[in-house]
Amino acid sequence: MTPSLTTLSSPEDFLALTPYVVGFHPERAIVVLAHDHLQMLQGFKMFDLTGSPDDPLRLQRGMTKLLNKFSVEKVAVIGYGTSSIDPALDAVHSVLEVMAVETLMFLRAHENRYWHYSCGECGGSQSEGTQYDTTTSTVTTAAVYNGLTSPPTREELTQTLAPVEGALREQARQATASARAHIEALLDTVDGTHWAREIRIRVPRALHRVQAGEALTADEVAFLGILLTSRELRNLAMTYIGSFGEDAHLQLWSEVTRRVEPDYLAAPVTILAFAALRLKRGALAYFALGRALAADPHYRLAFVMRCMQAEGMTPQQVADLSWTGTTEKITTEIERRPHLVRPILPPTWPGR
Repeated sequence: MTPSLTTLSSPEDFLALTPYVVGFHPERAIVVLAHDHLQMLQGFKMFDLTGSPDDPLRLQRGMTKLLNKFSVEKVAVIGYGTSSIDPALDAVHSVLEVMAVETLMFLRAHENRYWHYSCGECGGSQSEGTQYDTTTSTVTTAAVYNGLTSPPTREELTQTLAPVEGALREQARQATASARAHIEALLDTVDGTHWAREIRIRVPRALHRVQAGEALTADEVAFLGILLTSRELRNLAMTYIGSFGEDAHLQLWSEVTRRVEPDYLAAPVTILAFAALRLKRGALAYFALGRALAADPHYRLAFVMRCMQAEGMTPQQVADLSWTGTTEKITTEIERRPHLVRPILPPTWPGR
């Protein structure tokens, strides 16, 4: 839902719109909504200030890139958090002044109150802020009318990717130990063509299972997790995105992300992020990439995708994301050097 600014007439409207654009309710962050001369939303950028120092130079660089990328003429800025984020808001404001960009709304919001940035008495005591209720906004009414549900909180969204615990985690450990032993025994006797065949069997089968409403077994999750440690095998698995229905990929890779053992997390959660980006689920992709880089800070594909997201992606760039059409190229690469294509087992594994 991307209404033009002509439909946004109050701070409450901007505050109601932002969670739908971002995909969740921000907590400690700055969101910049970028619009062109026709007042149509061209893109947005969220500076996540959670758990990281507020680096003014980082904010200024990010703002400059956003404004240059989208032919921005007008912006709305909302900072979420206490007055502790004011220095970060100052950094954003300085860029807008230098680049002479029209600012339609510049707010700080916290606990259902908002304050106008660099303003005197605006709609109530500036020290206490102005209480707001987004449920009365025309933006919220339009969202409900169009069948949209209220965006989740940050905590609710992260919980959708949380690892399973208890009996399911123990099943995952045992299944992974068994799958690892099976694969390790084959490493010196088969080559990449064998492992590619495994991907071509296991990924479509898993997608069919998900579409039928069936849960994967612990063994299926474990084998997928281990196979995807190979870059080529991961790329081959990604060629299926675009078939079987986009939602099936979200379900599959969300399930694998939650159930796979930590040593094998980076690949499936990065595939989930890719699938989420294609569906314009930017918030899910953002948190998925965070989990991937937490599991492996040097995981290249996740790092590249996070950089792409940070730079700001146009709707067309998102629509163009595809791994389909690369199957032949990936297969040729595997056949050209089959002895180098194999699962990469971690050097140590708990319980071994």
